[in-house]
Amino acid sequence: MVCAAELFDPAARLEGETIFRKDVQQMLTRPLVRMCIFSLVALMMLSGCAAGAYGDERGWSRGMGILPSQIGSADPSGDVGDPPDDGHAPFPNLWMNDRLPAQTGFAEPTGKWFFENGQGRFGYGLTGGVQRPGNELAVTLFGHGESGAAMERDVRIRLIARTRDLAEKSVMLDEIVRVGTVSGELRIYEGTVPEGNNAFYTLSAEVLDERGNVEDTRVSLIYVPEAVINASLATERPRYDKGDRIVRFTLANAGPTVLMLGTEFTVEKRVDDEWRVVPLDLAFPSIALYLLPGEADERSFDASGLGPGSYRIIKSIRADGFDDLTAVLAAEFVLD
Repeated sequence: MVCAAELFDPAARLEGETIFRKDVQQMLTRPLVRMCIFSLVALMMLSGCAAGAYGDERGWSRGMGILPSQIGSADPSGDVGDPPDDGHAPFPNLWMNDRLPAQTGFAEPTGKWFFENGQGRFGYGLTGGVQRPGNELAVTLFGHGESGAAMERDVRIRLIARTRDLAEKSVMLDEIVRVGTVSGELRIYEGTVPEGNNAFYTLSAEVLDERGNVEDTRVSLIYVPEAVINASLATERPRYDKGDRIVRFTLANAGPTVLMLGTEFTVEKRVDDEWRVVPLDLAFPSIALYLLPGEADERSFDASGLGPGSYRIIKSIRADGFDDLTAVLAAEFVLD
């Protein structure tokens, strides 16, 4: 504090500052005062380290504890769906595959009966995609209008077991169904998916004329995988220096199940031997991704706002068709 006399008398002010400095020096020579001051400085330094751009790290939400970077095998033994001898047949498209009739020896859709490119008289539904043994197997027609629509045709239903490259193995079902007038929803075949693991099937419905010629065709592909997840999550590198803070990471699916996942992920940091969730302000599109066996999803994020330390990326996955088959993986990395 400076008194009123010091404001008008420079000599008095100089003398007061000298006395004040002597008092401070005497205080610092006292052990207890010196220890308190050094402790306060150390506390301030620690607080500065723990409180970065995202606040006090010790106040972040707790992470998920111990997590693996891999579940099952990254290269499982055995081939999915009996691929050919070279073992490198591409996994077939289970959903939107316009080439499926030609690939499996069926006639192309004509639009005469089944809806196709604005033509046709009936909607339809065939079991397809990932299925479990014992699931419902069905072929359904949908008629429109109050009085429905007349077909008056035989429809041949076939279920054929196939290899991964869609070559025919055996005919599991070959049945003729007579269809008259279709009003609303009409289930023309019901059955169950056969037992077996990592099996491919085609389910087909062919409308026949009076001579047995095919007038129109619909085909679906069914995959029945073993209920196992083999997947891994890894960053491009284990360490990143200050000049490179773009962290790239890959989720790989080794099969046999098809993996379902979102675009979202979380980042955790090890703080005092405990994982804490970094409160990053990241936006993710709400879409579902499907990873076929042998496929991988690659993503990246900018970690330039994070300080040095040990981190990990967290991803949740689920096996398509198996609501109870899930996993959470973590890929660790270090920022220097």
